[in-house]
Amino acid sequence: MTKLEHEVELPTREFVSNKKELRKVLSAYGAKRAEEIEVKMKKGELGEHPAYEDYLSALQLEMNLHALRELLKEKYSRLIEE
Repeated sequence: MTKLEHEVELPTREFVSNKKELRKVLSAYGAKRAEEIEVKMKKGELGEHPAYEDYLSALQLEMNLHALRELLKEKYSRLIEE
């Protein structure tokens, strides 16, 4: 395995793990994005606990996924050209 292949493998695993965790959190609230949990809390459809903590977790997971997606785009692009 080349160094670049290794550099792609680890973030890919992390991406998949984060994606699964995000789906789990969002599905508990019937949401597709973290902001939907926040909207439901503001409307009074959800209590703040544990919804607020889950909202923050979902937000962080979405940010992580965005960063990993950008990293993987760059890494895979280099790997394809290799």
